Amino acid sequence: MGKTSSYTKDQIIRGIRNKKNHVILWLYEQILPVLEGYVAQMGGSSSDAKDLLQEAMIVVFQKIRKEAFEPRKNIPEYIVGICKKMWFDRLSERRKLLNLGDLEGSEDPMEDELPEDTEPVNPEEIKRTLYLRHITALKKECREILYMVRQGITLEEISRIYGYPDAKIMYNKKAYCLQKLIERIKNDPEYPL
Repeated sequence: MGKTSSYTKDQIIRGIRNKKNHVILWLYEQILPVLEGYVAQMGGSSSDAKDLLQEAMIVVFQKIRKEAFEPRKNIPEYIVGICKKMWFDRLSERRKLLNLGDLEGSEDPMEDELPEDTEPVNPEEIKRTLYLRHITALKKECREILYMVRQGITLEEISRIYGYPDAKIMYNKKAYCLQKLIERIKNDPEYPL
């Protein structure tokens, strides 16, 4: 197997199992530009993309070398999907840390109370509070799906990230998650505004 512009899935799997550097380099060159574009779009750097790719390739290579594992889709797409999921998990973790940091900043819990003579609370702020309260109570997969949809990621792309063969499955999952979120909000004592 010499240097080529394209490899089949079987050639890639054999190349990984036989530790062929030209196959590994080819994979890296195919995936990195796509991943850098995605990570940059989601607020990351080229360095973040390289780190993700290296971590994902190690995971995939270990699985492929066990002989029994063979991904259903093409290997570059499979690795990109893993990287996107890892990046999403990192963003979620950063967001949690930022939110915890905000909570830790206030030493006096009564400090944030409004004086009695202030204006009524903004209804948009109440809606936002209800949304945040209830979306964080959903299962992790629902939170992730709704977040990605809100970021403008298509259901087809989300399906690929989660490894589903059809976007209809993701459409149904999104509808279910949205329904659960709406039910939770409507059952909240602070609703309706």
